[in-house]
Amino acid sequence: MAVSMGNYQLAMGMLFDSGSAPPRSIVVQSAAGGVGIALVQSAAAHGIQVIAVGGTEEKCAYIKSAGAHYVHLRGSGDLREAVQAITAGRGVDMVFDHIGGSGFVAQLDLLAARGTLLSYNVLQGIPQENMVAELRRRLDRSVAIRSYSIHVLDHDPVRRRELMQTVIDLLGESRIRPPMPQSFPLRSAQEAHRLLDGPALLGKIVLVP
Repeated sequence: MAVSMGNYQLAMGMLFDSGSAPPRSIVVQSAAGGVGIALVQSAAAHGIQVIAVGGTEEKCAYIKSAGAHYVHLRGSGDLREAVQAITAGRGVDMVFDHIGGSGFVAQLDLLAARGTLLSYNVLQGIPQENMVAELRRRLDRSVAIRSYSIHVLDHDPVRRRELMQTVIDLLGESRIRPPMPQSFPLRSAQEAHRLLDGPALLGKIVLVP
């Protein structure tokens, strides 16, 4: 479990120490990964409504078992319509995305007024749209985009320690359940990287010397 603690610390930072107001509802993209599951469980433990997106039926079942309130299978329908139905037309307060690329901007339309689209990685590259223009296009809802890294706390060890202590407390109270990682011997690093780059990964990978 210790290998997953950093993911949960990152999740807590994004949820409660990113500069946005604590959310009442969120969307987590590609939620079957290590950070995605940490976001799902950390948010649910704090009473936040969680809508999570998975790429396969297996991943959706895995995400649901982790504690997501609603799970959307990517490609099975319009995500915006699903979010609007779940939130009674309000939208969510935050969307968490680590994919970037061509689908990034459309997620602004999942947000409630004054909501935040938070990017913590760009696996498919930097979006090409003019972000200021996209935000101005949605000025009636005053939505925002934020990039986040846990390294913003590198010079604030007290706050970083507080976030980790919260994770430890949640774990001790069984309010979060870090999934068991998939372990590979170091000699199988290539196999581990193939899994990491493919669509079948659930949770975290550990290489054992």
